[in-house]
Amino acid sequence: MIKAFTVILVSILLVIIRNYTYFFKQNIYKLVSISYKLVTKMKKVEHSPKLSTILMVEKTLKDMDESVITIAKLKKILPKQINHNTLKSILDYLDKSNKIYIGVSGITWIYNPSKKFKEEIKKGMKL
Repeated sequence: MIKAFTVILVSILLVIIRNYTYFFKQNIYKLVSISYKLVTKMKKVEHSPKLSTILMVEKTLKDMDESVITIAKLKKILPKQINHNTLKSILDYLDKSNKIYIGVSGITWIYNPSKKFKEEIKKGMKL
């Protein structure tokens, strides 16, 4: 009777160990695949524009005849063709550095490095 009980208990334990090992292997596989996906996503670095491209866009915006220009029109008047995503990243950089203002009607160049202008701002009243 005790031998039969021991055999049954050992066979149940073997089944549990096999199933647990299978379950463990499946979860390890899932963890490895998820971590691989995360690592590959982290390696994808956004393309950064060249300095010459940034300077080209800056010069075009500074020298434009109009006060406000749309992105589509800016693309047409640029000396070289530029990728839309690259242009958007350049415009984002120029906006964050307070060189341009992006409004509803378009883009406006607002940067003024003049010393007189800075002095007048310092003299002005705060509202």
